[in-house]
Amino acid sequence: MMQKIAAPRKGILLGIVAAAAVLAAGLWALFAFAGRGEEWSCEPEAARQEIEAGLAANRKYYGNDALEHFERALELSPDCAIAQLAVVRRLPWTSEKRKDLLVKLEQVDLGTLNDREAFLVRYHLAGIDKEPADQGAILDAYLARHPKDPYALEYRCENLWAAERFDEGEACYERLLYLNPNWVVAQNRLGYLAMARGEFAKAEDRFRTYRYVAPDQANPHDSLGELLVLRGRYQEAQDELDRALAIRSDFCASYEHLIFLHLDQGDLAGARAALERGQQQGACGELRALACELDSFALYREQDWPALAARWRTPCHSEKLVSPWLPHLGALMEGDLDLARTIEAQVAAAHAEHAGKEKENAPLDLDLLQGLRHLAEGDPAAAEASLRRVDAGLQYKNLSAGRFKLYTRVALAEALRRQGKAADAGRLLDEVASVNPHYVALYRDGDLPFPGA
Repeated sequence: MMQKIAAPRKGILLGIVAAAAVLAAGLWALFAFAGRGEEWSCEPEAARQEIEAGLAANRKYYGNDALEHFERALELSPDCAIAQLAVVRRLPWTSEKRKDLLVKLEQVDLGTLNDREAFLVRYHLAGIDKEPADQGAILDAYLARHPKDPYALEYRCENLWAAERFDEGEACYERLLYLNPNWVVAQNRLGYLAMARGEFAKAEDRFRTYRYVAPDQANPHDSLGELLVLRGRYQEAQDELDRALAIRSDFCASYEHLIFLHLDQGDLAGARAALERGQQQGACGELRALACELDSFALYREQDWPALAARWRTPCHSEKLVSPWLPHLGALMEGDLDLARTIEAQVAAAHAEHAGKEKENAPLDLDLLQGLRHLAEGDPAAAEASLRRVDAGLQYKNLSAGRFKLYTRVALAEALRRQGKAADAGRLLDEVASVNPHYVALYRDGDLPFPGA
């Protein structure tokens, strides 16, 4: 059994959470631009008005409202392909209604649609069929005919973002804004592009501009708050997130970010209060994963390593709601390396089974687990190799990824320290402190437990 360590005073929940942030998912991009009613061929006029209302909600990231409007449009015009597509994009993948609408969409006579509508249907059906090459060809052909169309430009920019071609993505979004100054959500993405590259002052400027042009929307406050949590400016972040929720009490992303804000400061009660408030508001189903994570975090704070390790077998993990990071750490701190390897093997098998479908950072999750196990085994050089792979594969592109990267870098500094590379470890910790000094303070105070110490 590992020697017990002093209880952390201000633990940080650093698991890789499966909850999808509204901003990261980018679902608003289907109809981020509110066009004129005549751009849609649906009848009657009331259906087109509902589509327009859905577009307006989407631009604000108010997904539930958007779905309600799109569903009303569909009730008024059951054969409206754009309404069908909009509802499909908002419903869960397992929804029977979604499956039925997909069948109808696949049977639509594209010749009865205008060019933009036909493009949207073809493009998204290719995406649902997991045919990225076909999607690319459809997008290229449409942009050749309509080089300034904001829908198609948005998809081009989003694809560059997803491919982490950040310089090209920035130029794309800037062009989108130049051609469509009212497309303010592009300003939001420009903030995240700067954030991903570690240009935090520039990101803050972008988000403040977004807030200036859309002060009555929740998302600009949330985006700025998310950046401020990452930077460790917790009171400022709290103020922005509170403003977001004052505008929109069911804004899911702000509850997620508030939970992380409290956990970074070791405030489990505050995190639970934010979670309960979000659940009462019916903010989003993703909060269920955070509820699982909080239960594990409580055991982490109590240093109940056996109970924490046993969380691997709870529904939180059997249903793949959350990362195995905390149970794996519990096994390592308890000295149960066999269980740690079992968890790693099952994670590796799940990755192989769902290759290309798993969450964004899944392979890096496994490298982190292995790196921490190498620390427990007394092999800091092997730990360094694993953790460097994680660090190289991560950007500060959102709060979840950013916290993952900060923790990885602190763990990497520990691996360097154990090899006698004090100067290298110190330089790395200085880099972490330049992003969020709170993480380094916790590490230096002994409040972040690493196995094998």
